[in-house]
This record gives sequence, C-alpha cells and structure tokens, in this order.
Amino acid sequence: MYKPKVELLHKVRPKLVELELQRKETLKARRKTEWTALLLVIVGIALIVLLTTYSGEHVVSALLFGSFTCIGIAVYYLRTARLKAKDELQQSIGNVITEAMEGNWSYKADRHLRPGLVKRSGLVAKSRPIYGNNLIKGEHGDTKFSFSNINISSEGKDGRSDLFGGILVAIDFNKELKGKTLVFPDLAQNALGPWLGKKVQSFGWAGLDLVYLEDPIFEKAFAVYGSDQVEARYILTPHMMSNMTRLRERYGDRLSFSFMQGTVFVAIEYERSFESDLKVPILPEGTFYHFYKSIDLVTDVIDHLQLNTRIWSK
Repeated sequence: MYKPKVELLHKVRPKLVELELQRKETLKARRKTEWTALLLVIVGIALIVLLTTYSGEHVVSALLFGSFTCIGIAVYYLRTARLKAKDELQQSIGNVITEAMEGNWSYKADRHLRPGLVKRSGLVAKSRPIYGNNLIKGEHGDTKFSFSNINISSEGKDGRSDLFGGILVAIDFNKELKGKTLVFPDLAQNALGPWLGKKVQSFGWAGLDLVYLEDPIFEKAFAVYGSDQVEARYILTPHMMSNMTRLRERYGDRLSFSFMQGTVFVAIEYERSFESDLKVPILPEGTFYHFYKSIDLVTDVIDHLQLNTRIWSK
C-alpha cells in the first residue's frame, strides 16, 4: 500500500538511522583503503626511481611494467569495491522503504523492466540495446505497477547519442486491448504549426495511423497514433484526455503514453529514479527523499489518470 511521505519516513527512520551509521563506517573504511593504496603507489614510484639509477635498462622496463600493472589492479579493485559498497547500500535502503510500504512491493537495484516489455510498449526503438536499473514494483490502491530507469542510446557518426533516458512505467489498465495506441508530445505542431504539423504527423508512426480527435486542447498538446481508430477513441475519452492534459501542464513535454495488452506505459524523459551515494547522507533530506520522489511521481500519474476508478473491466 502506498504511504504518505511523512508517515513512511516516521516508520522507516529507525532502520535508516542504522544504515546511516553503516554508511559512515563504510565511507571511513574506504577512505582509509584509498590512502593506503596511494601510499603504496608513492613507495612503488620511489623504488622505481631508485632502481632506475642503479640497474640496467631491461630491469627497469620489467619494473615499470610490473609497477603499472599493480597500479592498474589497485585502481580496478578500489573502483569495484566502491561500486559494490554503493550498490549494497542502495539495495538496503530500497529494501527498508519498500518493505515499509506493505503489500506487494519490491526493489532490485541492479534490475530494470524486461527488454521485451520495454519494446512492447512501442515508445522506444525495437532494435536498440536497453540498459537500466532500479526496478520498483508496487501497488497504489487497486492498481499494480512497475517502473525502472531506462536508457537507450545509438552509435552515430559523431559518437553515442541518447534516444531515451528516463523512467518507464508499466501500469495495470484493467482492460484487455486488441490494438495499440501511442500518445506523444505534439512537437511537430509546436515547431511547424497546426496545418503543417498535421501533415507531418499523417505519415504515421511505426506502422500506426494518425488518430484524429475532437478535443483541440488535447490535439495541440499531443499527437496520437493507433492501430485501431475506434479503440483509440474508446480509450481516449474526453475525461481521459482532460486528465492527460493536466499531467502535461504539471510535467511539461516529458511524458509519452502507450495503451496496449491491458497495460498503460508511461515514459518520463529526463527523470531518473533513486541513485545512492556513499558521500550523501540518508537522512534527513538526502537519499530517502530521492527514493521517495520517483514513487510519488508514479502514483501522481496514476491518480491523475484515475486508474483506480476501474471504469473499465477485464
């Protein structure tokens, strides 16, 4: 069950205080290890300089190779240990918060939405590799959902470029849908004007046709593509379009939607869910609020779309 921020913080505070102490001890131990490694590197360099003065060329080459190899191994070990400690702390914080939610909540720091599910949404390019983390599954009222960070990039002539970076949410729509309906921010009309923008949109999207609706405010904000015009209009009722327009007013041109196979997918660009850092305090304004922010955003989307009203039934 979704809990308000103040109530949840009160419940998890004792365990987060314990984790905060562990964080400080881990950070202290890591810094001690880093200083030790730095001291060893300095001693190693001093020995190389000393041996260079009194040894032959081949001995020096061997020592240089061995020293740089040891330095590389030390750097790799320190980096691996740091990331492991960070991931363990992140998982521990996520476990504490999601367990306090009660019900079917879970958190996996090193997982993300299944690639098949991401591609099925229709909101991302199917042929691109999918990366991500911070998989959260939960329920808000009667509505189940899951979301994670998702990043999709392509290798262009000038290097890597991002196709999508943000949160992708999969929400139970409680309705079996036969077709696919996609709703994107209407950037074409904003850039080209209503008439030319419509002409550009009419070319379709990924084999889908442009859906014409009778809400001028909604059509100015979004472009809709669907495999079934009737089903698209059945989903996008005047009430639903009004709700989605309010979401756009709240979050801007960052949201895209997909309705298919009993699921609402919501892509929120430029938004990343929970990321911990050993240097950042867990309490009071630090990691806890960062974790809670993404949950609050997703439940706010569910509330705005009124998915708990169950006006549809499977």
